[in-house]
Amino acid sequence: YLLADLVVSKDWGRTRFTTAFGWVHHDIDETYDSTVFNLPPQLYAQHTRVTLLSAESRLSGQTDGGLSWVVGSSIISNESRQRRMAGPVAAPEQLAGVRNEIEELALFGEASLPVTPTLTVTGGARFSQSHLSGSSLDAPAMLLQPLFGSLDATRAASASRKESAFLPSLALAWEIRISTVWLRRAFWLASAIICGFSALSAVKV
Repeated sequence: YLLADLVVSKDWGRTRFTTAFGWVHHDIDETYDSTVFNLPPQLYAQHTRVTLLSAESRLSGQTDGGLSWVVGSSIISNESRQRRMAGPVAAPEQLAGVRNEIEELALFGEASLPVTPTLTVTGGARFSQSHLSGSSLDAPAMLLQPLFGSLDATRAASASRKESAFLPSLALAWEIRISTVWLRRAFWLASAIICGFSALSAVKV
């Protein structure tokens, strides 16, 4: 398992620019005993490799009027490969594996404006476009051709698609301010009521 990240930021008065990069590489080896009763030792093994790369940049700031804002973009690329083997321990056979990949680009922005000392309005949006793809690995051509009916079986055993999404957001934040004097009065009143009930119960007993 390998992990690396880098964050760089720069301030210009009330404006800040931040960019962050991350990279992950993960190898997983798994081996299982798949021996059936009264048969020679069998195994099932699989190797999974995951590679993730992410990057995000954002620009944020605040004006004299209290308006705070942020705009930015992000990129994510994730690829996973899984290969499998099964059979006798001395000579396992290669099975069909799978490869999946996701790439996403996103743009986002948000702004918050205090309308009153206790009420803040926040609005924003996020647009993303994703590309998803997958294919088989190590699958014998003689097995894929009958399934997909194509001479180019390797290309037939793969698929991909694109997705786009736009997500707007709107929020209201209301801050409740209670005077310390009122809190003390409420606490005193609650204490008096509790003591009164306690004394009444004691008299009835």
